Amino acid sequence: MFNRFLNHIESKNLIPSGSKVLLACSGGMDSSVLFHLLLRAHIPFSVAHVDHLTREGDSTADAIFVQQLCESYNIECHLYQLSHPDNSTVNFQSFAHDKRYAFFQSLAYDIILTAHHQDDIVESIFLNFVQGRSLGGIYEQLGNVVRPLLPFSRSEISDFAFENDIPYVEDYSNLDNSYDRNFIRNEILPLLSSRFENVSNRIIGLSENYAEQQKLIKDLIQIEKNDHGRYNLGKGTIRKAIAPAAMLYAGLHAFGFSRKQCREVIKALASVGAQIQSSSHILTIDRTHIYIDPISKAKSIIAFDYRDVQHLSFGQYEFTFKVCTQAAH
Repeated sequence: MFNRFLNHIESKNLIPSGSKVLLACSGGMDSSVLFHLLLRAHIPFSVAHVDHLTREGDSTADAIFVQQLCESYNIECHLYQLSHPDNSTVNFQSFAHDKRYAFFQSLAYDIILTAHHQDDIVESIFLNFVQGRSLGGIYEQLGNVVRPLLPFSRSEISDFAFENDIPYVEDYSNLDNSYDRNFIRNEILPLLSSRFENVSNRIIGLSENYAEQQKLIKDLIQIEKNDHGRYNLGKGTIRKAIAPAAMLYAGLHAFGFSRKQCREVIKALASVGAQIQSSSHILTIDRTHIYIDPISKAKSIIAFDYRDVQHLSFGQYEFTFKVCTQAAH
């Protein structure tokens, strides 16, 4: 597996030489294997770990394991303890995901590595399908987030961990089928595999066909990048499109924008100054172009013409505006 891993990252230049590399490490089998693969490949890296303060103290034990692992190899470790939302109606899984990636990005590394693998792709395709989002799976590279283990199955990673005596922690919440992903992993996929031969590869193949179609649409959208890292797209390209929201999503998905946000962009296209924010970028609608900028650590200012915009999405927040008149007394 090591030679395949090395050939894979080198052939695709997933980790360019000289890059500041951060490994998101939970302490589980997948990220622990990636930790040791990086060591063996002599790739310098640091580690980030998020303690979700869950599982009656087990998550904190995981954090201690990761810290001790890093200390044993003299690897820098960034630890973050997650504060839980006050609102009990908030989806904790989604909330924790957003907080994790915000923490990783705040550390300002060139490359962020996660240990998602081939089985995760199949689970994600199913989740996206049943939730009505898409047939897409997991991108190998999205912005500065890179997933170098996608060609490898869970069984291959497990075999490598066993053969090389790699220590890791077990998260027993992965057996809890009240979580959608666990239900798909532990119940649905084994059932399908028992009836349909090679079903996982077929599902991945379907997703790859979908991805090719998305690339075809993306090629039509002509997003340009200047020397300062700013992307721009002419409004005329969107207006001429047969399916403008679909075209816009194909181009903006890589910047973290959702289909809903792309529809909001279409609605606000006639305005000047409206801004919509994803988890990693800010989109600004100008007179002739749409501009996309990475989120800076500086305070963000939203500017828009209230006469043109009635609804605005900003990160996880939704704003609705209504112009009211007050009678004179």
